[in-house]
Amino acid sequence: MKILVFSKKDISVIEENYLKDFYDTLQRDNYEVVPVDTEEVDGIAKAEIYDIYSTPSVVVTTNDGTFIQGWKGEIPPLSEVKYYLLT
Repeated sequence: MKILVFSKKDISVIEENYLKDFYDTLQRDNYEVVPVDTEEVDGIAKAEIYDIYSTPSVVVTTNDGTFIQGWKGEIPPLSEVKYYLLT
């Protein structure tokens, strides 16, 4: 399973710190977290695949990219993300 985290470079310090904690916690639990910059060409393409038009957003996928669950315009609680990672 993968966790795609869609964001931009120009974010507030609060959002940056929250995202860092989010990444660190999931990586510490051995989950693959993939940051996606929606201001880069590859990031824009990936955002279009999952219909992401606002940041921050989070998408849980299988290893081959199949959509499982997504949260648009928010960083969800870790407990919600982990629920979909364990199912």
